[in-house]
Amino acid sequence: MQRPATPCATPPHLRRGRGVDRGWGSSSPAQTSGVSRAPTVGGPFQRMRCAPLNSSIGHHRMRLWSLHPKYLDPQGLVALWRESLLARAVLRGETRGYLHHPQLERFRAHAHPRAAINSYLAAVYAEAVARGYAFNKSKLGPAQYAQPIAVTSGQLAFEWQHLLRKLAVRSPERFAQLQGTAVLACHPLFRRRAGRVAPWERGQGGA
Repeated sequence: MQRPATPCATPPHLRRGRGVDRGWGSSSPAQTSGVSRAPTVGGPFQRMRCAPLNSSIGHHRMRLWSLHPKYLDPQGLVALWRESLLARAVLRGETRGYLHHPQLERFRAHAHPRAAINSYLAAVYAEAVARGYAFNKSKLGPAQYAQPIAVTSGQLAFEWQHLLRKLAVRSPERFAQLQGTAVLACHPLFRRRAGRVAPWERGQGGA
């Protein structure tokens, strides 16, 4: 069982020199995204490297949340930033992995997939800034308007329960804060509509 994450702690699997799979800590600047903690929140800047875009993270681990990133704990927000960058690389044809990952289906179906993933990333970055994180802004793509993507109430409910299960293990304080949330907010790229869990969900996991 993982130890609960504290708001100012660097998640263990993101510490320099360690990672969930080979390739962490040895990727080129073009393949990594730096994340620093603001001094007012966590003391001296702590730099964390994200996985290289061509790394072999387990297929089940990618999770592009439909929920607003404000609900994520620090570890989840960093993971979302990393995985969103990986998703963008796939949509740009910059990596051969994840070509058919179900989490990418709704982006591929968008009239402008690259604009959609850039818009998605921008909201994740905005949440990080609001919390005092220093994500690498140079990793953001051009700011573009993207037509919102529909997300069903069933999908949001599914993701909510999935997130709560994760937080109950790794971040009990955050879990307690979210208990009793009555109305779920979407990621800004998405718009809620009635419906069941999305067909592409297929029991995926993710950070």
